[in-house]
Amino acid sequence: MELSRYVSRWTTGEQRIITALLYFMFMQGLVRSEFTVNVGSQSTWVNLGDNYTANCNVPGLDALEYITKLRVEWFHNGQQLTSLCEFRSRSPELDQKYSCQLLAPKSNNISLLLTVKNVQKSDVGNLTCKVYEKIMENDKSVRDELVGVKSVPIQITDNKKKGDLKFKCTNSSAIVNNKRHKIVCEVYDVEGIACNKILWKRGDTGEDYSPGSFNNINVTCREITNSKIETTLEILQVTAEYFKTSFSVIYNDPLFQTKEFQLSIPQEYTNSVVALQTSFVLLCSIVLAFIL
Repeated sequence: MELSRYVSRWTTGEQRIITALLYFMFMQGLVRSEFTVNVGSQSTWVNLGDNYTANCNVPGLDALEYITKLRVEWFHNGQQLTSLCEFRSRSPELDQKYSCQLLAPKSNNISLLLTVKNVQKSDVGNLTCKVYEKIMENDKSVRDELVGVKSVPIQITDNKKKGDLKFKCTNSSAIVNNKRHKIVCEVYDVEGIACNKILWKRGDTGEDYSPGSFNNINVTCREITNSKIETTLEILQVTAEYFKTSFSVIYNDPLFQTKEFQLSIPQEYTNSVVALQTSFVLLCSIVLAFIL
């Protein structure tokens, strides 16, 4: 009898420990699920008075599946704001402070963007995205199971600590035509520097490129430290037109500066063009001599 009571108490204790561990894993987003939850922002640092946008992404679902299979909620410092992009309550103050957007730049890749407007010191903390799976029975939702919880911090930059913005770029030429080419720039010596301030400009057309994918051009940016970022402009397929223009990297901030780099035709490419032109002239001479 004593042994059975001991085993019963031990089993109950073990169950409590296992339950606690499972709950902890759920809260950390570590429980295995068919859904992947990604939460992030272009920068965790924001200037006082600027807007801050966080992205909660669950890839692999189209819009209909996203709505029917999931319940996605945004929280700010523990206070629930939305379910999907519907705010729990509507008020002029809430509309003035937050906005939410459902974004689907590619099929099967849905994101919820939550923007905190006019960030103040009271907004410092975390934005948290919770994702629940709707469990269905007989075509009816019977319960929601948590499949991921992830947060991103909001931190305010101290503008008084800003220094002199500096650029350090490498611009090695492509070896031959139709090869990729990268311009890599470090922008540094400004505390709280942010990727959402980076812009690239093409000299011949005046086109602007913020971090993202464009026609034949990719722009990326990553934070290295609180005072240094690295941004890359990559031309996916280099053609002759790119050697005739320049690209500028711009940090759009009160300490605005522009750095411009001129692409040059590499020696190997120049030689191949000259050789091709020489061969063409020789061929024309032979054909002309044969005709005459």
